[in-house]
Amino acid sequence: MSVYLYKMKLQMLINLTYRFEVFAALAARLILILANVFLWGTVYSGQETISDVSREQMITYSVLSACLSVMCYCGIQGSLNNDVRSGNVAILMMRPYSLLAGYFSEDVGTVIVKAVTVAFPILVICSIFLPLRGPASPEVLLLVFLSYLCGYMILWLLGALVSMFAFVTMELGNMGVVKDMLVAILSGSMIPIWFFPEGVERLLMKTPFPYTYQTPLGLYIGKIDPREGVGQILIQLLWMAILGAVVAFVWKKVRNKVLVQGG
Repeated sequence: MSVYLYKMKLQMLINLTYRFEVFAALAARLILILANVFLWGTVYSGQETISDVSREQMITYSVLSACLSVMCYCGIQGSLNNDVRSGNVAILMMRPYSLLAGYFSEDVGTVIVKAVTVAFPILVICSIFLPLRGPASPEVLLLVFLSYLCGYMILWLLGALVSMFAFVTMELGNMGVVKDMLVAILSGSMIPIWFFPEGVERLLMKTPFPYTYQTPLGLYIGKIDPREGVGQILIQLLWMAILGAVVAFVWKKVRNKVLVQGG
C-alpha cells in the first residue's frame, strides 16, 4: 500500500509543478462553460422546461459536467502506451507491485490535484455569476459522490482496456482519442441522453456510457430521483464488475505475451 500512496503523492507533486497548465485548464473550462450557457440560453429561449428539465437545471448540469470532466482524468492510456512503445513495460512488470494499480494511483493523484486547483475554483466562480441549483438534500449529495466514484471507475477501466491494444499494435494512435470522443457524446457529458430520441436513449442505457456522467449529474439536478439513483448506482457496480473482469482477463493475456517475448 505504501508504494501506491508514494506514487500518488509523487504524481500530485508533479502536477503542482506545472502551474501554468493549471491556469490554462481553468481558463479553458470557464470559456467552455460560458459557451454552454449561451447555447442552452438559446435552446431554452421562450421555454420554461425541455424534457422536464428547466434552464437553471441545465446550466447547473453544464457547469458540473465541466467540473466532472476535470475529475475523470484517465492517464493510463498515455502512460501504458508510452511504456509499451519504449519497452519499459517489461521492466515495470518485474517490480514487486501491480502495474495497473500503480497507474491507477498516479491517476488518482492527478484527479485530487485537478479537483482542488481546477474543479473547485470553477464551482466557486460559477456559483457567483450563474443561477446554480443545489442538491435536494445531503443524502442526495452522498449518492452523487458515490455515483461519481463508480462512474470514474467505469471510465478508468474503459481507458485501461483501450490502452492494452498498445501491446498488439505497439502504438495506440488515435484510438484513445476516438474512445474519448465516444465517451463525450454517449455519456451525456456534452448533451444529456434524455434529449436523444427515445429509441436511442433506451439503447444507450444498455451501455456503460450514460452511467459515467449522466447518472451523478442527473441525481444532482433532480432529474433522477434518489430511488432511481440507487438503482443506477447498482447498475454502475455491475458494469464495474464486468469491465474489471474483462480488464483482468486481457491483462493476463498481454502480460504473459510480454513475459514470453521478453524471456
